[in-house]
Amino acid sequence: MDPVEPIWVDDELMSRYLNEPVVKRATLESKEEDVPDMDSKSPFTVNGMTIEDHEELISISNKLDFSEEGEARRELYNTTSQSNVCHDCIDELFKWCPTSNYQQGYCCSPNEVCPRATACSDEFDFSEISYMLCPNELGCLFSRTLVPPTSGAKKTYEQIEGKFQLGDLCSYKIAIPSSTDLNDMMYITIEYLSNARAYLIKGNNLLDPIALYPDIKPGQTFSATKDVNFFLMLNR
Repeated sequence: MDPVEPIWVDDELMSRYLNEPVVKRATLESKEEDVPDMDSKSPFTVNGMTIEDHEELISISNKLDFSEEGEARRELYNTTSQSNVCHDCIDELFKWCPTSNYQQGYCCSPNEVCPRATACSDEFDFSEISYMLCPNELGCLFSRTLVPPTSGAKKTYEQIEGKFQLGDLCSYKIAIPSSTDLNDMMYITIEYLSNARAYLIKGNNLLDPIALYPDIKPGQTFSATKDVNFFLMLNR
């Protein structure tokens, strides 16, 4: 079987696979509106806003608090433990910040101060890596962190049963054992996929990836050595 090439690799560690990363950006802009002439027949306004507008603004401001820097933020963040809601949050260029155990998280607008227990989605260039921050569904069945046996034996995980619904995500870190050295290797093979897509990231952590393999196929095998972990995501 031909070797599998990632869509992106670190230019220092694996320069022969280098591609230019694509970064999605969103630009926000605002425009000042002219204040109508007070002698005109238009509704009475202050700073370009009608009384009804001011009442609505007051209603909105009652739902906000302010950070020490004076930035507005909501008292009640959009929290969820659903992976598909997290996925949509990231796709819409909002900011997703998981809790420390990754079981739920907060979806915040770019201008909001979002609670941070660990890295948030705005710290990653690739959405495929950001999705790894999303909660796991009950149908994911296994622990979020998996460790292979150090005896050299093979360990198989089968996710045949379970309620894995359309739009759900399952993310796993396959951690290389701490006792390994550069003579030791860890391998992972995706043996079977049905109605699901698989992505694989290699690196010490998500903030320092070496390579990203999108849409991997059954039968492909990947290797890692000391200080390199696998991060596997399944998407229905």
